[in-house]
Amino acid sequence: MARPRDPDKIPYTSDLRDALGWPGCALCRVVEQAANAYVVSMLWEMVNDPRNQEPLQAARGYCHRHGWMLVRGGAALGITILMKSVLDTLLETVDRHAAGGSGSPLRQLRQALNLPGKGAAPKLVAELLPQAECPVCIGMRPVEQGYVATLAAGLTGPDSLEEAFRQSEGLCLSHFIRTLEQVKSGAPLNTLVALQRQIWQNLNDEMAEFIRKNDYRFTHEPIGKEGDAWRRGLSITSGPPPKEPGQDQPGLTSGLK
Repeated sequence: MARPRDPDKIPYTSDLRDALGWPGCALCRVVEQAANAYVVSMLWEMVNDPRNQEPLQAARGYCHRHGWMLVRGGAALGITILMKSVLDTLLETVDRHAAGGSGSPLRQLRQALNLPGKGAAPKLVAELLPQAECPVCIGMRPVEQGYVATLAAGLTGPDSLEEAFRQSEGLCLSHFIRTLEQVKSGAPLNTLVALQRQIWQNLNDEMAEFIRKNDYRFTHEPIGKEGDAWRRGLSITSGPPPKEPGQDQPGLTSGLK
C-alpha cells in the first residue's frame, strides 16, 4: 500500500491488478489491506492521542470487523488503552443517567404533580448507542471510493484490467453495484457487465455440477474445482469471510510486560 506510484498511471492500478489474482472480490481485498495498514499505524503510533480516542468514544468502539482486526502480536496494551477509553465513556454515561434518576428535582416535581415521565430506559439507550460511525469505516470510505474509481477507469484502454478481471473471481455484489454506479454507461459499463455476468454464469454452472455430484448416483465422480463453489457463492453476497481473532498473528501479548 505504501509503494511509490507512477505519476503517469492511474493510482492504485497495480494494487488492483495484484488483488484480482487472488481469491475473492478484489475490491474487498484491497480495502481490507488498507484497513489493516490503518489499524497498524493507529495501534503503534496513536493510541494515546485524544484526536484518535474521541471519535472512538463517540462510536462506542469499532465495528465488529474492524474491532477484531486490532488483534495481533504485541497489541494487547494498545487495545487495552483504546478500550478503556471507551469504557470510561460508557461508565460516565451510565453515571450521568443515574445522577438524574429518581432523586432529581425534575423527577420529584413530576411525581408530586402525578405527571407522566418519558421513561428512563429509552434515554439511557439513546445515549449508549453509537453517536458516530466506526472511525476505521470512516477512514476507509475515500480509500474504497478511490479503488472503485480506479477499477471503473481501468476496464478499457491500453494496459487495462480487463484480462485480469476475466481471470478473477469477480466482485462481490456490493462492489459490483458500486462500480456500476461509477461507470454509468458506454464501453466500460458493457465490459464490466459482460465480465461479471460470465463469472457468475461459470460459478452457477459449477454449483449445479457440485449439486449433481452429491446425488447418490454420481458420488463416485471426483469433485473438481466446483468443490469450493459454495465459498465463492457466499463471498458474492456476503463479502470476505471474517478472520478468527489473532489469525496469522500469533503471540497477542508478545513483547509486553
